[in-house]
Amino acid sequence: MKEIINSHGWENSFPQYNKAQILIVGTIPSDEGIKNKFYYSSKKNHMYEILDYIFATGKQFHNAKHAKINNNDDKCLEDLLKKYKIMFNDVYSSVDKHVNNSSDSQIINGNLKEANDFYRIFDENKAMGKVICNSKLAYKEFIKIMQSAELVKIMQQDEQKSLLDYGNRKIKVYRAQSPSGRNYRADTKDKINQEWKKIINK
Repeated sequence: MKEIINSHGWENSFPQYNKAQILIVGTIPSDEGIKNKFYYSSKKNHMYEILDYIFATGKQFHNAKHAKINNNDDKCLEDLLKKYKIMFNDVYSSVDKHVNNSSDSQIINGNLKEANDFYRIFDENKAMGKVICNSKLAYKEFIKIMQSAELVKIMQQDEQKSLLDYGNRKIKVYRAQSPSGRNYRADTKDKINQEWKKIINK
């Protein structure tokens, strides 16, 4: 039988600022991410490689990731995300999952964050108009949170994108392919890079 652990993510977004335009939402950090104390730090996750591709930064995001891992340097990564007006968060505050496996399919029970957690993000970031969910499960669970939200009206919804009305403010929600190593391979990464770039630039 596989060992089960309770894995806790973070309540706060990264970085903490009020000019983000894009919120990238996952499910829960990997074991490696929790150990390193920042989003998408696993060697098997290619989120920063995708951002390097989209914004043609060379390897600035890649290098900033490793500066954080090796030197506990938050500033490089924080400055880059602020430059491109990006923020990270997750839909779960904690989950029960199998040990040493970051796949969404290994999540057994998840405790969803509340709508208020996302109200706060939208309120603090007045220019935020886009949410990108980085997996099928993250998209499903984010929409579930929004469906329970008294202050949000879902104007349009399908399996790939939705349109929210939050206080007469339109927020677009997209489902993108996961940047995990299982998904992001030599034969698929060009397609995934292009998909993310198209969504970011919409």
